Amino acid sequence: GSVVLAVIIAAVIVICILVSNANNPVNKMINAINNGEYKTANELYYNNYNALSDNKAVIDAIQAQVDAVKKAYDDGSMDYDTAMDKLDDISDLPMSYETSLSEVRSEIRELESSADYLKQGDEYLKKKEYSNAIYYYDEVLEKDTANYKKAQEQRAKAIDGIRQEYLDEAKEEFAIIVKRNEAVYEVLLELLQFSKKETVKTIAE
Repeated sequence: GSVVLAVIIAAVIVICILVSNANNPVNKMINAINNGEYKTANELYYNNYNALSDNKAVIDAIQAQVDAVKKAYDDGSMDYDTAMDKLDDISDLPMSYETSLSEVRSEIRELESSADYLKQGDEYLKKKEYSNAIYYYDEVLEKDTANYKKAQEQRAKAIDGIRQEYLDEAKEEFAIIVKRNEAVYEVLLELLQFSKKETVKTIAE
């Protein structure tokens, strides 16, 4: 009988702990944050300010949300506008200023600009405006691992394009020089032939 009583008591204690944890404002707020229920999380915070203010577990939960946005943007599963909107929502959470949200927002903006530079470089490359293409490829950030390698490859193509242009111009100039020289040669030949005729004529006289 004492064993059964001990088991019952232990079960009651476990249930009480579980209920207590479920009703704990910290756990409630963390669950709300994890479920993306930011409005509920805000209400919990202001209704339980003393228990939740500067709570590390809550701050860690918010940081996890920020990290998830950055990861999703980096792997391409979340586009720029969605990422910015999500970070704006997270910024409404109390204590979000204790996370890296501001830095992540800035980094995503930089990476998006970097991707845009690659696109602009590609547009100029198609138009064979090689100098402009190189300018934009040089603006692609090295930390932009999704685009930096391609930017360098495209930059090399633009440089090859410039070299080809110089080569073509040199060939055109050479052809013009040859043509001019041929014309000069023909004039000189005619003068030489005329001079020979005049010499023969003089001797004959």
